[in-house]
Amino acid sequence: MAIGSAILVLALLIQAMTTFRNTLAAQFPPLKPVLTATCAVFGCRVELPAQIDALAIETGELETVSGDTYLMTTSLHNQGRLTQAWPSIELALTDADNKTVLRRVFAPAEYLPKDVAPAKGFAARSEQPVRLYFELSQVKASGYRIAVFYP
Repeated sequence: MAIGSAILVLALLIQAMTTFRNTLAAQFPPLKPVLTATCAVFGCRVELPAQIDALAIETGELETVSGDTYLMTTSLHNQGRLTQAWPSIELALTDADNKTVLRRVFAPAEYLPKDVAPAKGFAARSEQPVRLYFELSQVKASGYRIAVFYP
């Protein structure tokens, strides 16, 4: 019974290390080499945490710059205590009946300034202004919705 219990505790430890690897690596950086080695055996990768509940996005503003060119400005907030992976931003343009007429997803490389490296992550308790320029030629929109998500 003691051997069986030891095997079960070891299995539970391995499961916890692979399931919570990203959060553990962010919270306890000295554990990252151990987690990476464990993932090499079990076929997973250690990445930045992706805790969508820790992120918020402001409603922002959508304005016409000129003709068919538009600018959306908003602000992302990481309210968590850990550095997070950068989320994708979804912009849905709506008509007068609030029905989606166009949907576009922006990856971090598309909305982050050139001096921000996506691989370093979104620092804990920080804010990132976002400015997105895009063109619309055949769609008439009267409103929009924005959301953040992890693909």
